[in-house]
Amino acid sequence: MRAGLLALPIAVLALPAFAQSLQLSGKFGYLSEYELSAKVAAHASNGKREFSGPMIVRHVGVCTHDGPDQVDGTISLQFSDAASRVKAVLVFDGHECTFSGKLSETDGGELVCRSAAVPFNMWSQ
Repeated sequence: MRAGLLALPIAVLALPAFAQSLQLSGKFGYLSEYELSAKVAAHASNGKREFSGPMIVRHVGVCTHDGPDQVDGTISLQFSDAASRVKAVLVFDGHECTFSGKLSETDGGELVCRSAAVPFNMWSQ
């Protein structure tokens, strides 16, 4: 009985760590002409650290472009063993793109879409 009572507070204390969310920001394009913002929530997936949620992509460049200035989408991330390395899938404006790299405002990678790969930085706040 006493062991069961002790296990309950430990289980309750573990919930907030799993139920956390992350605020993400990012920039992509050759001239960083697009920004993304997202709030992703953690969810269970075979013991891996995974997050997903809605995302907004905004065109912030000076030049004109085809399409709307803002589109909604979704993002899902899976953290690797190294805390800042992620694999991400972004879905927006009818496109699915992938990123594998660090969550870093300065150390970028590539956002790979079907038609092109562009410079990409994403970080958590």
